This record gives sequence, C-alpha cells and structure tokens, in this order.
Amino acid sequence: MRTGRFRTARERAGMVGPPQLDPDPHMRLHLVNPVFNWCVGGGIAHHPAEDRFQGLTARGTRMCIAIGVVANSLSDLSNQVTQDNDLLIDMADWLVNDSVRPDSPLYRGRGEEKRLAALNEMLVVGGSAWAVDRDLPGLSLRVSDEERQTYEAATATEDTATAYLREAWAAAWGVSPNGDLACAKAIDALEAAFRREVCPNNDGASLGEIARDLSAKPEKWSARFGDARPRSDERRRPNAGVSLLSEGFGVIFAANHRHGTTDEHSTNSLDDGRDAVTLAAALIAMQRRGFLTRDGDGHR
Repeated sequence: MRTGRFRTARERAGMVGPPQLDPDPHMRLHLVNPVFNWCVGGGIAHHPAEDRFQGLTARGTRMCIAIGVVANSLSDLSNQVTQDNDLLIDMADWLVNDSVRPDSPLYRGRGEEKRLAALNEMLVVGGSAWAVDRDLPGLSLRVSDEERQTYEAATATEDTATAYLREAWAAAWGVSPNGDLACAKAIDALEAAFRREVCPNNDGASLGEIARDLSAKPEKWSARFGDARPRSDERRRPNAGVSLLSEGFGVIFAANHRHGTTDEHSTNSLDDGRDAVTLAAALIAMQRRGFLTRDGDGHR
C-alpha cells in the first residue's frame, strides 16, 4: 500500500543508516551551506534588521582574528568560504570551543547545548570525518566507537593524567594535528598515571625509568594477565602483565624523538602520534581499573 510519504534519495538507494564515514577530512560539499548557516546562527554577524550591511559582531570579529581571516561583513566571510570550503572547519571549531569554555557567557546554556548537538548530528548524518568534541573542545576527527569509549574510560577521572591525555588527543585528532606533540603528551599522561605506583620516591621519573624499574624487578608488582604460561610449566613464570607494560612504555619512550641524539633526531609522523595516544588511552583505562598494583596491596 502506498502511504504517500516522500522518500529521500538515500532511502530510494536502500541506505537506511548514515552514509559511510568519509576518511577525507575536507568539508564535504553538501554540508557547506548547513554548516555555514549554523555558524551564522552563532551570532557572528548583525541581524539584517539592525544592520543592512550585516557587519560582524564582536564574537564574529574574535573568531576571524583567531582563525586568521580578514573580513568586515558576513558577505566577505561568505565569499571566502565559497573559495575555500575548509574554512568552515576552522570556523565551527572555534565556535564550539568558544561555547564550551567555562569562562564563556554561553557555557552550559541550554540553547547552545542544543546548537552543539545539532551541529554534531549534521556532521555525523552527513558522513563528515569531523564531529563535535567537548573535551578538546572543538571539532575532532571521528574515530571508532571502541577507541572513543577507551579514551572516555581513561579520562573519566579528573587528574593530571587526564589533562595530558586530552592534550594528546587534541594533537592527534584535532583540527591542527601534530605527531610529535601527540606522542610527547601521551608519554606525559602515562608518566602521570603510573609514576606513583612504580616510582613512589621519584616524582620526576620518566617513562623510560618507569619501564626500567618494571623490567628490572617484575616480581615487585602484580598485574592481570600475570601468568601467561600453563601451570604445568614448572619453570619460573614471568608476570606477563608487568612485561606488557614495561615493553609498551619502552617502545613509546624510545620512539619519541626528543630522547634521541642530534644525529639521530627524527620527527614522529601523525600515525606515530596517534598510535601512541591510542596505546596510552588503553593502558591508562586499564590502570583506572587497577591493572597494576604493588605486592602487599591485597592484589595477588
């Protein structure tokens, strides 16, 4: 029976869910007008009834200064977006950041929360590589649900490790990615998460030192995955959980170029940085659940 309801082009093509995620980080063409209108709705230009010229408001001017755009009116801004659609990524990123900052007059406003949710839905349904990220805050490249959930578990507690991991995540997946910074901040996060457990008497212990101490005397700690060998094997069984951490820490620490000599100096690629952040998030999330403990703490 025909219902008479209009079917969209995607429905006619048999596409029920959102379109496949576009790995290309450029602003997709069909999202240009909706995202531009969303930005305009953030009060970056005067209303036509108040200013026929539609000059930029104080917020619009601050946005242009922050993203390096010269524009005196909404028309100027529109022309530049037409020439470079990716400018919308910078605009939306700044506007999200300006809304989420605690010192913003828009912070936690019900209307602004709805606007942020509307932008996120627009990007996700439109198959954009970008999504609204309140942790950065701003836009971040979308990752798998599993990776995002691991990151959220690692940052569920407000502490120094979380602060560093957020910086690492921003450097890995934000609008201005940097492999070196992502790797360095991932190391900072791991040091903050494990230093007290492994090196309680060394407030400045590096990740390399933490890895060294774990490797030198693994019997001093207990960790899940503790026995990777069959119990029938009567040889001394190393603590596999401790080995997992020490080897992982050692690899990330050694890969970071800041610890090389001048002749061996190299930079970390973006993939290097993202791998370091992914691994750091997973290990910190595990530690939040008490993965590694010192012997004598009631965990054997």
